[in-house]
Amino acid sequence: MKYIHTADEHLRLDRPLCRTDLDWMQTQTDILTFIVDKANELDADWLIGGDLFDVPRVPPSIINMFLNAVRRLDNKCYIIAGNHCLPWHKQENLMDSSIGILASLTDKKIHYLPCEEYNNEGRFEHSVALTDDVLLVHTLTFPTEEDIPYGANATHSLQLLQKYPKCKFILTGDMHQSFVFKDKDRYVINPGCTTIQTADMLDYQPKVYFIDTGDKIDVTTQQDKEPVYRYGNVKIEAINLPNDVALLTDSHLKEKKDRDSRIDSFIQTVKKNGKMTLSFEDNLKKAMETSGLSQDVISILEEIRSEE
Repeated sequence: MKYIHTADEHLRLDRPLCRTDLDWMQTQTDILTFIVDKANELDADWLIGGDLFDVPRVPPSIINMFLNAVRRLDNKCYIIAGNHCLPWHKQENLMDSSIGILASLTDKKIHYLPCEEYNNEGRFEHSVALTDDVLLVHTLTFPTEEDIPYGANATHSLQLLQKYPKCKFILTGDMHQSFVFKDKDRYVINPGCTTIQTADMLDYQPKVYFIDTGDKIDVTTQQDKEPVYRYGNVKIEAINLPNDVALLTDSHLKEKKDRDSRIDSFIQTVKKNGKMTLSFEDNLKKAMETSGLSQDVISILEEIRSEE
């Protein structure tokens, strides 16, 4: 079997703060188009490992954007939900979500796969077997135990391979960094996010994986034994997605830092002013008049005051 494996598209109407795209919807459309074109070129099914949508209920325009892309797909599209897609992270709330609309479709191209639900002290894990050899899992997974950040509620590749011992290919989603982990003749493959949506990932190159599971060969030689299979011609290829770094920025973080610094300066000034009343508005006005604040700080405080 041949697959294009993606996850964590996080399709959304609002443009992330770290982006400057003039048309964010078109950017997302272009990514979906690229994925479909690549799947058609490679004669592959499209596997979506969760979090297709950024929130449980997205506007119709987001759903239609995805459906318009899938209409051009030559083969099939298999989808599982992720924690972002399900209200309260529960499979039972599927029909109260946008992903539930896709699950209700009778379109022969789109196949929603209901998952087994597992929760380990708050760690979301949904899994479903696509075939005897291929398992889709949405849970926070790192390549090795050493890669898990301190305090993170996550699993790692070997744990998943031990938990699902019959699967040769475990295809994951939820962790936004891509990796391939190989143990003997078994694999954990995580594609990462398809677009940069947070400032801490400005240096990341989004990608998807093309997976050709190869030929299954029965190599059992003894009678009265369960078949033992090996695979030949397995291919796993990373495919970089379009990613215009000129459209990425962390200026909003710098602006926030400057704003916080100005407000902190005002607070320190107020603390040093001994002439205070019980009226916050009086104290604010007096501090503004006597502390020699910059015009930037005065503008911020006037804005807050007017909103109150």
